[in-house]
Amino acid sequence: MASGAPKRGNRQFVSVGNLRGDDRVSMFLMDYAARRRLKLLGHARVVTAESDAQLLQRLAPTDYRARVERGLVVRVAAFDWNCPQHITSRYTRGEAEARSSRKAHSSAISS
Repeated sequence: MASGAPKRGNRQFVSVGNLRGDDRVSMFLMDYAARRRLKLLGHARVVTAESDAQLLQRLAPTDYRARVERGLVVRVAAFDWNCPQHITSRYTRGEAEARSSRKAHSSAISS
């Protein structure tokens, strides 16, 4: 099961209205540096304080001070680790600099 608590004001215009007609969802979780992609397929439901206050409280980040209005819970029906062939490696600046210095260091040693 995957879950989360959307936050107001994060400019993510995600409509939960679509879940009323079709609760099927898919998510792609990317790890660009390791060139890995996890595809999750499942069924989502909305959790509110009225429907399950305890679960909504557990979904809320502990360091988030505002009131969480709703949560999304996804019951995972299937998953697949996709082939990395077409995933381009991406790194933060710090990671790229570290990789570059390691390569330069190993080149200097082998010369």
